[in-house]
Amino acid sequence: MTERSILRNTKHPVDIAHLYPSAESGCTGFSDVRYQIGKGIYLDVDMIVLGDIAELWSYHKPEKFVCMQDGSTEVAVIDCVHKCRNKREQHLLPKDCSIPDEWNVEDYKYHNGSLPENIKLLHFTDLKTQPWFYDHPNAEAVSIYEDYK
Repeated sequence: MTERSILRNTKHPVDIAHLYPSAESGCTGFSDVRYQIGKGIYLDVDMIVLGDIAELWSYHKPEKFVCMQDGSTEVAVIDCVHKCRNKREQHLLPKDCSIPDEWNVEDYKYHNGSLPENIKLLHFTDLKTQPWFYDHPNAEAVSIYEDYK
């Protein structure tokens, strides 16, 4: 789903690498995989990319781990060598928190309302309502999911 949405919404060549954990970590087992990347864009697998991934790459900064404005790392543009290997070590990242919110619209915040108009990435963060397993309370989010399923 994430890969399909990236390819559908860009005109640029994209190399996609599927990462797998060497050991179980975090709430889903994949939570710490993002810290294995030295250069590239990291996205969780439970996302649908509605904007052009090339725009996301425009937030790239040499020698930085660029993440969301709130400091979260579910969406990151990475170009750095760092010693962080898990979420507890995030203080070791050369972070730059400058990716705008529209690049990580978390579904649970909109269970009872409309999604933002400027959404570039929909993130199904609520493990209990992910539409591939359960009923999702937001019809608009379900419609987007159905379009990319």
